[in-house]
Amino acid sequence: MLCEMPANVIQRSSFHFVWTLIAILLGSAFLLDLTGCGRGVVAAYDVTVAPNDTTGVSVRLTLSGAPRDSLSVVGYAPTGTIRLSGFRIDGMERARVVAGVDTIDTDGRPVVRPRFELLGPLPTTVVMQYRVRPGVREGDSHIGFTGRCLGYQGADLVFATGRQLFLLPRLHINRTEVRFHLPPGWTVAAPWARAGNIWHPGIGGSYQAEHLVSAALGLGRFHERSFVLGATRFGVALEAAIPPSKQTQIVGTLERATRYLHGVLGGDLGPDYLTIGLLTAPNGDEIVGEGWGTGQGGTLWPLTADRARNYCEQWIGAHLRFAPYRSQIRDRAEYWLVDGIAGLYSWRAAAVVGLVPENEIEREFASRYVETLPVRGVERNLERVYATTGDRKLSTRVLAPFTLIQMDRALRHGSQGLTTLDQVLSTMFLRPRAGSLWQRLSSNEGRDWAGFRDRYVRGKAILPLNEILSIAPTLPEPNPRAAHATRKITVAFTGNTHGYLENCGCKVNQSGGIARRATALRRIRSLDPGALLFDAGSAFPNVGGRTAPDFLAAQEESFYLQVMETMRYDAVAVGMTELLQGPEHFLTTTRSVRVPYVGSNVSLDSDRSAPKSLQIQRAGLRIGVLGILEPPRGPRANARTSTALSKLAVEDPLTVIQRDLPSLRKHADIIVILGCLSPMTIRSVVQACPDVDVIISTDYQLPSIVSSERGSTLQQNDPPGFLGKTLVLYTSLENYGIQVAHLEADPNGRIASAEFEDCWLRENVPEDPGVRTALDQFYARVGRMAESQASVAPLFEGDHQRMTGHYVGAKQCEGCHSLEYEQWKGTKHASAYKTLLDAHRHYQPRCVVCHVVGFGTPHGYRLGDHEEPLANVQCEVCHGPGEDHIAAPSRVNITRAVPQAVCLQCHNPDHSDNFVFSEKIPRVRHLE
Repeated sequence: MLCEMPANVIQRSSFHFVWTLIAILLGSAFLLDLTGCGRGVVAAYDVTVAPNDTTGVSVRLTLSGAPRDSLSVVGYAPTGTIRLSGFRIDGMERARVVAGVDTIDTDGRPVVRPRFELLGPLPTTVVMQYRVRPGVREGDSHIGFTGRCLGYQGADLVFATGRQLFLLPRLHINRTEVRFHLPPGWTVAAPWARAGNIWHPGIGGSYQAEHLVSAALGLGRFHERSFVLGATRFGVALEAAIPPSKQTQIVGTLERATRYLHGVLGGDLGPDYLTIGLLTAPNGDEIVGEGWGTGQGGTLWPLTADRARNYCEQWIGAHLRFAPYRSQIRDRAEYWLVDGIAGLYSWRAAAVVGLVPENEIEREFASRYVETLPVRGVERNLERVYATTGDRKLSTRVLAPFTLIQMDRALRHGSQGLTTLDQVLSTMFLRPRAGSLWQRLSSNEGRDWAGFRDRYVRGKAILPLNEILSIAPTLPEPNPRAAHATRKITVAFTGNTHGYLENCGCKVNQSGGIARRATALRRIRSLDPGALLFDAGSAFPNVGGRTAPDFLAAQEESFYLQVMETMRYDAVAVGMTELLQGPEHFLTTTRSVRVPYVGSNVSLDSDRSAPKSLQIQRAGLRIGVLGILEPPRGPRANARTSTALSKLAVEDPLTVIQRDLPSLRKHADIIVILGCLSPMTIRSVVQACPDVDVIISTDYQLPSIVSSERGSTLQQNDPPGFLGKTLVLYTSLENYGIQVAHLEADPNGRIASAEFEDCWLRENVPEDPGVRTALDQFYARVGRMAESQASVAPLFEGDHQRMTGHYVGAKQCEGCHSLEYEQWKGTKHASAYKTLLDAHRHYQPRCVVCHVVGFGTPHGYRLGDHEEPLANVQCEVCHGPGEDHIAAPSRVNITRAVPQAVCLQCHNPDHSDNFVFSEKIPRVRHLE
């Protein structure tokens, strides 16, 4: 039997858009498919990779001893990830093949997988051939890619999971064989037993199907290193392109992390466990694989905290989720422990090897926990998570690990018995069948564990955030108080603006935009002409999964910096988004603008770099500015950020501040630190350097419970205020507004008091006419350029008919469908283009694509065209190109029914608040 636990417990991968849907495919339905009535059936797979072929992998399945009447073969991955083509049967003149799909419901979400029915009479040996193409990117070109891909195929490497390569017959397979036919010099990295040139999935003859589809497979050039732990040899097959010194570093780090986890969970993983380690894809994507009881694979270099965490999570899965080596939890009410341990200890192992601070892990889980509190429908009783239906993601990924953090804190502060959660778990998992957590805790008499279980595990009380994140709060006044104030200072500041030029206008009362910001700045300076204007960093756009900005994004990025120059910023910190594309991109982009960047702890180039500090004269004061970047680490650092950081030299923030502050203080009355500093690091800075006057940071999340006479309230962020003599400010409005601190200073320049003002840039803030005109002229000039239009992906990219067909416009439909035409004219779709004209967005390709017909296709609307015939959301947006239907009306050359996926191309979370297909479709559906 594959697993006694619910399907949801079996597998969770970071590649959530696929693997959260895979679990049921490894559950009971999977076993039923493979345990039919046949006997003595042999499935032999031949996998062929042609030299210099990056278009796919050829697979031949030879099935001996199959039934003569009919046969069904299926894929165990969604159709969008297996990317299968060219399926055929050799030598079957009298048999028929019927292609179809299986749709399986997984927690309310459908999984569609490929299926082929072979209708007999069949020969005793059936030979099937097909091609698959590994390497599906997460996301899409319209909404954006996340920077991760499932598998990969290039000129020198193929990496795939078994489910991306192999179709399985719905039969009991007696023996499974796999042969590989590869280009010269290539080798196979696979977690299967090998006899000559034949590989045999399975453990002692069992688990053949699970082992086949769950395996991570590397085909290419690899160097293998290993270490031994207990009775298991841990092999690490690393892509040969990784430098040898880095290979040594990777294996050493994985070994230290594995030894730590082994000390907590114990047990062995059979004789061999294979990890396949890869570079990122050439486009920068994280290559994501899968894990099972015998191995795993994916990107491991550069070895970031998140990649180490993913390795550890898969390793924990082999111990607690997957047969055949897992330690099973007996009590169903304790199944949540599997998720809690995987979520927490995968990060803790990364902390043990020095890739992330432990307190950063606690802060991130605390922040995520607070975000769950207002969410309805979350099962907060962890003992009931697998007894209920619905989305369990927040319960298993957030509540379970954070509850264990609190449990560990309670253990560490107890007076008797066991002292850490590590020790509790190490005794709990001494045997293949794990003991009870609560029995192990009962020996720790310093705590009321029954009460803990009832309050926190069963979700009856909020976890005590302040006990977990115990730090000094900010205060409304400096301590000690400054002397009598003699002058006033206005400090306006922004941060995390991400190159935000203007609102799209799709949502109600959107905030932000440079034209509104210019208006707010004019007001601030009218009240205080000497006001200081700072930006704490990340003014560049967040590129998401792109390896480089497309043409339009690059033009927008440069224009945004030009506007920042006209706004006369006094200092701008080098932030994380400035560096995501590499130092050269930042230096090249900022070369032609006079934006006063400062980067004190970031080394960009030996000859060209941002200044390490700035000196500003204002209102008789000398102001010294440092720009500090504390890179995101741990759960906050995504794959793209981690890869960018691995190529940069970023010094420790506290070390740099302590080193540079004394010399800067000699020539400054006020010291200001701009940048990205966590609330915990800020407190370390204040403790080490108490004479820092102002810190302005883009990192402000720090949840806490604030008690007052009125009761307790939940606080998501660290509030602005004083820590000792230092004023701490946060750019929490990000691109939605400007924040202002009205300060009073004593004769020595020391801050005596502060009042805070949030200037939201909502619709009640008029746009500055000059900036509005500049924006309009920018898009009128750049938007119509062919390169800009090509930068925006058309809708329905995967639909060949829509991409190549001829569009004719709604007027051509009116003759035969007059009632439908008149009904459409009464909908908002019919005036969609006018909304762009009213909002000055008709030359913004990212907006136009959803307001016209066929934008980006050879025969669709192009910027600058007249409204007729293809402006507005017309018939062909929903029903497809209509030229063939106009020429010869038929039900087969037009799409009648409009599936939800069509609407979601534009009505997605970025553009439509709370769009519910079932509620909206009646407003545009034609009368029958």
